[in-house]
Amino acid sequence: MTRPCFYDIFMLPLEYFGLRRLRRRVLRNVSGRILELGAGTAANASFYPPFPDLEIIAVEPSREKVLCAEPRRKNYPHIVWIQGLGENLPFAEATFDRIVATLVLCSVHSLENTLAEFRRVLQPDGTLHILEHVRPPQPWLGRIFDWLTPPWKLMSEGCHLNRESGAAIEEAGFTITQRRFYLGGVVQSFEACLSQPSRR
Repeated sequence: MTRPCFYDIFMLPLEYFGLRRLRRRVLRNVSGRILELGAGTAANASFYPPFPDLEIIAVEPSREKVLCAEPRRKNYPHIVWIQGLGENLPFAEATFDRIVATLVLCSVHSLENTLAEFRRVLQPDGTLHILEHVRPPQPWLGRIFDWLTPPWKLMSEGCHLNRESGAAIEEAGFTITQRRFYLGGVVQSFEACLSQPSRR
């Protein structure tokens, strides 16, 4: 029997009104060995392209989401599921060709440490594929998100409404090669590669 999951219920209208389309767009060209952080209740699983070389390791910190997704995960035997934290990934250096994270960087305990782990386990020619809600670029709206973040964190498992993920990605030693803006910049997608040593 499938466990009811509050996260899936909460996200359902957002998925219907466009989030599914954005997930598909972020994942459309991924290939090789992939790490997905925050795999949650397997929301991305059906959007991976059917490339024969695709190997996916899905890591999820939340035990509750792991349990919620257990029946659904049986539909994706090609994905290996692991419970773990982005700040302490159980993989060797330069393990993955791609790293995927959708709506995850907002709620990791340490954004800096998580991105440092991404840098450690990514191949030198690998790519980040990120979909995230961020602090709005409009100053007045950004201040509202700053004000809303403390109570929102208490209600949403530590989710930050005001993280500036793009700046954090660059500060962690990545070069953003593609960036798209949605909903006035509140939602953004990023593709990024490791910066060359001369750019650090």
